[in-house]
Amino acid sequence: MDLLPAPCSRFNVSCIIDHFANLHLPIFDADGDAFATTDHRGLRGSHWRGADCDDTDAFVYTGRRQPSTAAPERDHDCNGVVGSNASGTYEELLCSAVERRGFIHVGDSATAHFHLPPAWLTRQGWNLNDALPDALDELDWPACAWGTGYKNATTQCPHVRLVNGSTRPAHVSLAARLRARNRCNHRDFQNVGVNGARMTAVLPLIESVARDSKVDHPALLVLSLIGNDVCNGHEGTSHMTPPDVYREHVLAALEALTPKLPPGSFVLLLGLVDGRVLYEAMHAKQHPVGAGYPEVYEYLTCNQANPCNGWLTSNATLRNVTTAWAMSLNDVLREVSASAQYPHFGVGFHTPDFRTLVDRYVSAGGDAADLIEPSDGFHPSQLGNELLADQLWGVLETSYPQAIGEVNPHNDEIARLFGEQGGF
Repeated sequence: MDLLPAPCSRFNVSCIIDHFANLHLPIFDADGDAFATTDHRGLRGSHWRGADCDDTDAFVYTGRRQPSTAAPERDHDCNGVVGSNASGTYEELLCSAVERRGFIHVGDSATAHFHLPPAWLTRQGWNLNDALPDALDELDWPACAWGTGYKNATTQCPHVRLVNGSTRPAHVSLAARLRARNRCNHRDFQNVGVNGARMTAVLPLIESVARDSKVDHPALLVLSLIGNDVCNGHEGTSHMTPPDVYREHVLAALEALTPKLPPGSFVLLLGLVDGRVLYEAMHAKQHPVGAGYPEVYEYLTCNQANPCNGWLTSNATLRNVTTAWAMSLNDVLREVSASAQYPHFGVGFHTPDFRTLVDRYVSAGGDAADLIEPSDGFHPSQLGNELLADQLWGVLETSYPQAIGEVNPHNDEIARLFGEQGGF
């Protein structure tokens, strides 16, 4: 973890701002290992990264492979597997049969699970007690996100409306599935999702990744910047990222990961989505403010506040041009994944198929709008997050099984001995 900056003094305001706004690290992190305790969830704390079980020791954090001490009661990786019996330490007995996999998610507001409660758009809907926690997480819900969600999706995440008779996926996120596959992966997740992030600004996000190639476990890292390189509030295509510039930054990101990711890791490059499905799903609906979505999109465009002028528009030609541009960027990712070689990690590519999610949901009797955030008509909803995780897990199992590791044969014994392993 020596690549991370030292923790800030509580009196050093400029350092705190840099940690939070630029490096996206926890404000409350006494030992500077980039992980916060369960007492500090927001402000990039343990909603975003697995909880630190000892904030006084920089050599104790989630995902650490090399113990800082031989004491068996010392939980050096915060996964709740501690102690020993006559045969040895439980960490060795229960966690050494298969290789571990942490989960690291680097991306944009969809990675962070942006959610603006529709009630906030009405005067009666404001409540400071509810708004403050949301503000501390930048209006994001990483603990419910498709990459790193660990909360109970039914009771602790944004409301989901289900088609009659349908069920939600068993696990809310990719990280939750990795943990179910190997309970020694407990708490080993990081969400470096930033609202508005695009590939041309990815290097600060990579810098924020807390992984050491020498002393930590391998990780599955998903790089998902699925819209902002074509989405912005400007008219036309002038602010879309050109493919040659995009390729330069993709390669720079992979190079920056080389000293961070341990041997056996895997990087999955997710392509941009076909965002035409957004307008198709929402244009005939009424927005929570009372107007139709096309009118809201037009108003936002006039004020240069439209999150994606290329897709959230009644101009079908522009929607098609935006998708074509997005697919040209996906071609770059496809080429890079096929040719790039790195010493510590493999590279794969997949384009999220959100349209198929929508079509399947609709064919089962659902409304496509249920899978999209109602306040902005742009981001996946909570149910959209969960179905996306389910789809991508199938891709990993089928196309990239080396990325997720094998099932730990000692999972039941870990559950019996350590229960919820200290929680999340």
